[in-house]
Amino acid sequence: MSIGQTFIIFELAQFKDAEHITLVTNDIQIESFFGKIAMTYLVQERDDGSSKLLVKILVKRSSHKLIAALLPWGDWIMMRKQLLNIKELAEQPI
Repeated sequence: MSIGQTFIIFELAQFKDAEHITLVTNDIQIESFFGKIAMTYLVQERDDGSSKLLVKILVKRSSHKLIAALLPWGDWIMMRKQLLNIKELAEQPI
């Protein structure tokens, strides 16, 4: 991975192997509709040796009021599916 690498509508802003990755939108059309979006995925180790994946999303609000109101709900549905897929992949035997 390298800073600036493209991930569909995002680009890699920052990362540390096995710890975190931060992506920001790099598509002007997406940003004009949804607003500027930054997402961080953080792996956090627990005391029992297991780990959990946390996601933080920051959105500079869209000027479209309806989109701004619906975006968190739509994102929640997509994020839940994405995290369940990641969980399933992580639990597969190597």
